[in-house]
Amino acid sequence: AAREERFVFELTVDQLLLAASLFWALAANRFFLGQALAGRMLAEPGTWAFGLALVVMLAALHHLLLAPLANRWSVKPLLAVLIVVTALAVHYMQAFGVYLDPTMLRNVLRTDVAEARELFSWSLLPDLTLYAALPLLLLWRVRLVRRPWLRAAAIRAGSALAAAAVLVGTLLAVFQPFASLMRNHKELRYLITPAAPLWSLVRVLSHDAQAANLPRQPIGADARLGASWAAA
Repeated sequence: AAREERFVFELTVDQLLLAASLFWALAANRFFLGQALAGRMLAEPGTWAFGLALVVMLAALHHLLLAPLANRWSVKPLLAVLIVVTALAVHYMQAFGVYLDPTMLRNVLRTDVAEARELFSWSLLPDLTLYAALPLLLLWRVRLVRRPWLRAAAIRAGSALAAAAVLVGTLLAVFQPFASLMRNHKELRYLITPAAPLWSLVRVLSHDAQAANLPRQPIGADARLGASWAAA
C-alpha cells in the first residue's frame, strides 16, 4: 500500500486542468504547430517566439473551455473522454492529413461498420498508447484534493479569468502574424485538438437538430415513369 501511495499524484481540479491543457498544447497539437510555422526559418528568434505564443494560447484556450464544465465529480470522466477523442483525432489527422471540420465530422458520424473497420489498423496502436493509454494511466493515479464548494467555485472562476487574460494578452502580443495566418489559412483552426473536433461535432449536431424540426417538403412530385417502363 505504501508503495502504491508513491505513485499517486494529489492535484486540485484546476491543477489537473492545467496539466491536461499543457499536454494537449505540447503533444497533441504538433500537426497544427507544424502547419502554422511552415515556411518560417527555425533559426530566427521570431519563429520561436511565435511558436511559444501559439502553445500558450492553446493551453489557455483549452483551460478556459473546460473550467466551467469541471468539478470534483466530472473532471476525470470529462478528461478521459477528451483524451481518447484527442488520440483518435491526432492519429487520423497525421495519417491522412485531414481537417476535422463539420463536413468531415458528418462523414464520420454517417459511416457504416464496414468503412469504420478499415480505419482501425495496427498503425493506430502507437498513437493510442502515447496519447490515450499513458495519459489515462496518469489520470487514474490522480487523487483530487477536496475543497469547500464555495472556495472551489471561486478558485475555478479565478483560473478561468486568468486563462482568458493570458489568452487575450498573448493574442495581442502576436496579433499581426496570427491574424495573417488565420486570414490566409482559415482551415488551420480545424487542426486544434481537442477543441476543433468538439466544435465541429456541436456544429453538426446543432445543424441536424434544426433540420429535423423543419417541415417535410415533398420533392420530385412531378416525376413520372419513362416510356421504357410502360411494358414492364
